[in-house]
Amino acid sequence: MVQRARLLQTALQGKLQDQAFVLYDCPPSSGMLVANAVFAADEVLIPVGGDYLSLNGLAKMMATLKKFEPFLEKPLQQWIELSRLIPRRRLAKEVQAKLLEHFPGRVLATPIREAAVMAECPGAGRTIFEYRGSSRSAKEFNLLAQDVVERRTMQ
Repeated sequence: MVQRARLLQTALQGKLQDQAFVLYDCPPSSGMLVANAVFAADEVLIPVGGDYLSLNGLAKMMATLKKFEPFLEKPLQQWIELSRLIPRRRLAKEVQAKLLEHFPGRVLATPIREAAVMAECPGAGRTIFEYRGSSRSAKEFNLLAQDVVERRTMQ
């Protein structure tokens, strides 16, 4: 299985020297696609919604990553991104507090708030930057990208 999980890593070896970042967008599962992405990655960005079901998904993802650890050449840097946040909700505040408690220094500084425009983008077949580049959501994603580059986290 480990050899199959290294297919992407092997295919990309020596081909990405001029790239600052390569993003693999994977489903929240422990299938072969995720395994290939994990073996090819140096860092993992895990989006977590502002609800308790998302915390369950995060726990499963962390367990999956833990299973891969013995086979990785080096430890993965793991980042948490708070998404679909509705800041007025008490539940969202509780989820954020739990994340900060259990993952100190690993929750990126900019949460992505819930917005109708985010649900409209896929239907239009466009990214948020193409669909509504001046929206609050687009600005938040730009800030999130800066968080990743500059390693900015919530305190």
